Amino acid sequence: MKIIHLKKNLRYDKHVYLKYDKWIELFNLNGLEIINEILSDGKKFSSINKLNTELISKRAEELKEKYPELSVLFNNYVQEHEDGVYDLENSIIALTWLLKKNK
Repeated sequence: MKIIHLKKNLRYDKHVYLKYDKWIELFNLNGLEIINEILSDGKKFSSINKLNTELISKRAEELKEKYPELSVLFNNYVQEHEDGVYDLENSIIALTWLLKKNK
């Protein structure tokens, strides 16, 4: 089960992420026990994120030339993508939990 946990405030706030203690509360309420927990380093994917951002930005520029009346839309999309990447690399801790259902 892949879970996301917040370290600090987000720049891209269109998603709601549960904090660690809320996940623990939900696991307890549902009779789940954490057997193992693995933290993921958000910086690990920075080269992939950088490439994706470059490709998205390039495509947005192409589309702005073709559809100049939609420039604001394309600019906003690129900014939201960049904010989301920043959050993934700096403000969110991704966890993988191995859970056991208690009887």
